[in-house]
Amino acid sequence: ETTPLTEENKLRRKLEAFHASGKPEAITAAWPYIGHPDRAIRYAARIALEHQAVEGWKAKALAESNPAALTNAMIGLTRNGTANDKPAILNALAKINYLKISPNQQLDVLRAYELVFARFGMPETAQKAKIVALLDAQYPSNSAEHNKAYCKLLVFLEAPSVLPKTL
Repeated sequence: ETTPLTEENKLRRKLEAFHASGKPEAITAAWPYIGHPDRAIRYAARIALEHQAVEGWKAKALAESNPAALTNAMIGLTRNGTANDKPAILNALAKINYLKISPNQQLDVLRAYELVFARFGMPETAQKAKIVALLDAQYPSNSAEHNKAYCKLLVFLEAPSVLPKTL
């Protein structure tokens, strides 16, 4: 006996149909779901976008205002853009009110920063200072998962307080 598909399963499969290049309609179809509460649906939407030419969705990604959608769009842009996109990606992530989003969304933002740095290297001095100030104010936290991400990022960014706070 086959288990009936949930609405989420059906939606995810619909989005997965766009996991091929040359389907510009994928941008319109996937965009409403890039900030979806279901992680698998967000992922399927982002991968659908990533299969399309970045020029077709980059401006929309940078202009996004929903924190979850913006974070996922920046992950997609980091995976498909160039080092020239780094300042715009970091500026877009800085628009997110980090203290007003859920702990899981915060981890997604931290992962986005990690990916930007892994792909494109150290941020420029002014952006680096802003990111260090944001992360340093939260570290240490009550969450081991957050602390791991904060520590990794603060070490990479050469934050002066990371060693004494970690010890």
